[in-house]
Amino acid sequence: MEDIPILRVNTLVDENDGSATEGAGLSLRDAVLIANSTPGDEIIELESNAVYDLTIEGIDPESIFVDEDSATQGDLDIGSTGGKLTIRGLEEGATIDANQINRVIQVRDDFRDNAATLILENITITGGQAITEDITDDGGGGIYIDGDATAELINCNVTGNSAPGGKGGGISNNGTLTVRNCNIDDNSAGDGGGISTSYGGTQIFDSTITNNSVSLISSGTDIGSGGGIQHEGLGLTEITNSTITNNTAGFRGGGVVGDEFLGSKGSVTITDSVIRENTANDGGGVGSSGVETMTIENTTIENNISNRGGGGVSIGNILDEVTITNSTIRNNNAGTNGGGIDSGGTLFLRQSNVNGNTAGADGGGVNSSLSTAVISDSIIDNNSAGDAGGGLKDVESIRNTTVSNNKSVGSGGGMFTLAPGIIINSTFSGNESQTFGGGLSITGNPTGSAVAIANSTISGNSARDSGGGISIGGSLIVDTPNNYGVDYTSEVQTIAGEIVATNVTITGNISDSDNNGEGDGGGVNNAKSFVTGNSDPTQGVRNRFGSGKLTLVNSILAGNFDTPDNSGEGTIESDISGAAKGNANNLVGNLTGLTIEEVFVAPEAESLGQGGDLSEINPLLGELQDNGGATFTHALLAGSPAINAGNNNNLFQETFIDINNDNEPTTIDFNGDGDNDDAIPFDQRRGEFSRIFDGTVDIGAYEVQEVLPEPEPEPEPEPEPEPEPEPEPEPEPEPNPDGVSLDTDIFRFQNNDVPGTYIYVRDREAQNIRDNFNNFTEEGRAFQVAVEPGDNLRPMYRFQNEMKPGTYLFVTEEERANINQNFAESFTEEGLAFYTYGANSELGTDFSRFQNTEQQGTYIFATGEERDNIRNNFANFVEEGIAFNVEI
Repeated sequence: MEDIPILRVNTLVDENDGSATEGAGLSLRDAVLIANSTPGDEIIELESNAVYDLTIEGIDPESIFVDEDSATQGDLDIGSTGGKLTIRGLEEGATIDANQINRVIQVRDDFRDNAATLILENITITGGQAITEDITDDGGGGIYIDGDATAELINCNVTGNSAPGGKGGGISNNGTLTVRNCNIDDNSAGDGGGISTSYGGTQIFDSTITNNSVSLISSGTDIGSGGGIQHEGLGLTEITNSTITNNTAGFRGGGVVGDEFLGSKGSVTITDSVIRENTANDGGGVGSSGVETMTIENTTIENNISNRGGGGVSIGNILDEVTITNSTIRNNNAGTNGGGIDSGGTLFLRQSNVNGNTAGADGGGVNSSLSTAVISDSIIDNNSAGDAGGGLKDVESIRNTTVSNNKSVGSGGGMFTLAPGIIINSTFSGNESQTFGGGLSITGNPTGSAVAIANSTISGNSARDSGGGISIGGSLIVDTPNNYGVDYTSEVQTIAGEIVATNVTITGNISDSDNNGEGDGGGVNNAKSFVTGNSDPTQGVRNRFGSGKLTLVNSILAGNFDTPDNSGEGTIESDISGAAKGNANNLVGNLTGLTIEEVFVAPEAESLGQGGDLSEINPLLGELQDNGGATFTHALLAGSPAINAGNNNNLFQETFIDINNDNEPTTIDFNGDGDNDDAIPFDQRRGEFSRIFDGTVDIGAYEVQEVLPEPEPEPEPEPEPEPEPEPEPEPEPEPNPDGVSLDTDIFRFQNNDVPGTYIYVRDREAQNIRDNFNNFTEEGRAFQVAVEPGDNLRPMYRFQNEMKPGTYLFVTEEERANINQNFAESFTEEGLAFYTYGANSELGTDFSRFQNTEQQGTYIFATGEERDNIRNNFANFVEEGIAFNVEI
């Protein structure tokens, strides 16, 4: 193997005699001229820490432009010699500075069979400004790569270059580009501030793209795209294990953008990367406006800002297809729609987290108006919207996903939709709406299309108006019990909405959360809707106009609230408000708000609560928690009337309702066996959790997987003894005749890791917390108890909630036995805590127990003004009655 010739530059002077012996020596430009005229591979070496200034201008003052593409003047033109040229800086590296006379380097393809190949190692490219007579190559302030040429950068910096009005402030690539372990920063252009690829292929590995910017004014509007990276036209840009941060674009794609060019589209892939704190008018982090495909995997897109839509990601072309897998979209902000993602094309979101994003208008997490969005195996959490859809808006398909703790000023705290859709094996929990539909708000549309819900849970959502769980104003079909708080409300002329819910659980949702007497249907509010097959019609659905449809099948609708404690002004319709069709093996808790209307297709006998439905009954549900599978569920407790009470003929089918209203059924191959004629084979948890156990399907989203022991029957009451003569009355006893006093102080601490949760401890444990656990904030003495037994005293036992470590519950002897028998996996007994007067005692001061519904299984004890304050101002705390009496 022949040695590659090495040209060692020995002068900083910029001269072009093409000789190593004439003039000041071998300059960088001389070395390039020699390499361009010599066939084969060459290496040019530059001294460590040396700065090579280009000073021979490429513009003749006597004419507008001079052809300087021979490398004798202006930029360094890398010619086509049939080999490859390597320019490398020794040790600490070297700098090539064009001093704004032209771009720094152009890699040429003068002859298609002999295009140049350049490798830059340990080099800084700076001071370039794209100045050419050909508007077709007006980009590449630092480096310009012709159509068939190739360049590779290794351990390089491309910084402080510009292409005013052109493409690629740092690098413009029309051929093949590879970037490894480089920094591309502080460059500017019309498009592609750091790197622009047009009809070429670019690979970026282990690099940082930062502080680049684009601006291109056309008719008074900035249309500059791709603050960090732009890809346009055919070809592929691949970004791997890189950081793209603090870039800005006047139009779209602050960090990265994919654009079409004259109708041609390419592809973009982003893998194992971070896209952070970029800014654009549309698509703060990533934008697309004409790509064949864009794929984002194992990537974090965070803290980006868009003045318009798509704080994190914007899909701007209806034909674009973007797939996001195993990624995190968080803390992005959009001025209008789609705080996390704004999709106007096709979106596939898989195994990803979308959390903490904010939209000024619709879709705090994801907005997908007039497009296709499919979300699976993901978490949509803690997003907010200034209008509709705190978590999601108009998402067509949701599978195996948790939508939780999202907030909206308008309808649909969890999701608002006008579009047809399907929700399967998912949980909507802890979402809030300032108007309708804490969990879901579904409104009719011109096509009369429907929403199907199956094997899902809607729990713990709230709305200030109606439909704590679901609000219906269009077509909605719910096929699974225990989904609460759906509110359908339509303010436009549309075909009535329809929901079909199969094996759904709707529970623990709240309407009229501000307790002002306005709003009904804690579980479901069916306005302009028809409700079919829901288990709890009073608290679940409200039907104002009776023109929609709501059907519940094998579902639970129970345990919802109209006002936080079901004791507010007006009629209390806790589970359902409006009309609903049932008689389909549902379990409904409260039918107070159910109405029967002539508009129903079905007769009254098929209304919710009739025939095969169970009503006015407690479903005996466990807490919303991890019972296996990817989403939280409510387990059916021993003795639940929902066990084996469903109908196997009503299971959700792979070929199901016509949700698009186009006379074609929708199909999904749930079990992957290649056909679409099976019933759904699993409960909400999927996998090993069969949908039918012990011969008959259970009602609701959860299927018991073992034969549970029957609850022990209550003992027969003993016969009352014959009355004895009344004794002479004795004097009233002293509060503690046995001498035991309630004089031991109990101190209260709040757990800052789980706000709204508390622990109550005696002095020694309080001191230990003060000294060693700074995540607990002391709130002072709470009350006084006894530490010894007495005739008028009752023991209280302490349990720790294993699902939320550092949170505690205090219970009586009777409740202690129930917890140890039925909730041992969730609560661990820590022993006897103290003694108090009983809850019914006339001694001491009574303290009420409140459960924090936002942190299920956590509690606070309060009396007096604090108790009144909680009742009046904190809807997320539910009062459970008097816990004990103590001294204060």
